[in-house]
Parts: sequence; C-alpha cells; structure tokens
Amino acid sequence: MRTWKRRARRGFSLAECLVTLLILSLMSALACGGISNALQNRVQAIRVADAQTVASTVAQAVADQLRYGQIAQVEEDGVVLSSGTYGAGVRLERNAQGRVVAQPVTASGGGYVPTGDPYALLGEKAYSSLALDGLRFEADLDGGQVKSVRVELSVDVSPEEGETGHLWALDYTVAPLNERVASL
Repeated sequence: MRTWKRRARRGFSLAECLVTLLILSLMSALACGGISNALQNRVQAIRVADAQTVASTVAQAVADQLRYGQIAQVEEDGVVLSSGTYGAGVRLERNAQGRVVAQPVTASGGGYVPTGDPYALLGEKAYSSLALDGLRFEADLDGGQVKSVRVELSVDVSPEEGETGHLWALDYTVAPLNERVASL
C-alpha cells in the first residue's frame, strides 16, 4: 500500500509534460494565426471605408461644381467650366498626386491653356492615405449643349502604404443646373 501512495505523489512524467506543452503550443499558434487574420481583415475594411468616404466626398465636390457651373467643354480626363466657386475658365482634373484640382484656364486656338496655379478642390486631409486612381468624364450632348456629365471615380491605396490595389469605384451622372432649369 505504501508503494501506491508514493507513486501518487510523484507528479507528471516527462512525456506527459512534453505532450501538454506541444498541445498548448499548437493552440497558441492557431490563436495567433486567427488574430493576425482578423487584424488584416479589419485594416482592409477600414481602408475600403476610407476609400468610400474619399470617393463620395470627391464625387459631391465635383458634382457641385458641375451642377452649378456653366460647362464649356467635356474631355475624358477633365471638364472646362465657368465655376461659381473658382470663377470663369476652370478645368477640373486629377493631378499627379491623385487629387482633384481646379486649374484656371483661358481659351486659346480652339483649346484651353492653363493661366495660373491649380487649386485643390478638397483639402489634403480629406484624402488621408488614399488617392484617386482614375477620374473620367463623359458628356451626353443634345445638339451642342451638355445634357449631363457622367463621372467615373476609382480610389486605390497610395504607393506610400506599400500596397497597391483597387478599393472603390463610383459612377454617377450629373445634370448641370442651367440645363435642368432650361428644361422646366
């Protein structure tokens, strides 16, 4: 009977301890992998939400200019208009940094040439770490008049983030106010 009591007090064997450590290590590795994956999904969801915000903010700013300005010319990558905000002869376009700018222009030989420094349509903070990858304009003409302007926006992660990839796209149509009032 004494031998049984001694064995009960001895504790765990080395093999039992190693098996327990192995099981705990596997469970920890699985938990770390799940946490890492969840954090990556969270970061991606935040970037997509930021891209949606940037796209809708830029879309609203561009739509306001197109809605209240007199549109003179629509090109694939810009629109020339007389803007209530920026004055006569402004071209809305995307600059090299992926920001929408209003470039003052003047008519010259059937085209428009820049006459001053571009103004940022939105502040730098509005874009955060995201930039417009694409900004495209397309006009629906009725005779020589612009009936509506279709705008395509796409927002990507900027190169500074170390990743690239398309996050959000927006496609909408704006009818200029002067055309809508004329049709009433």
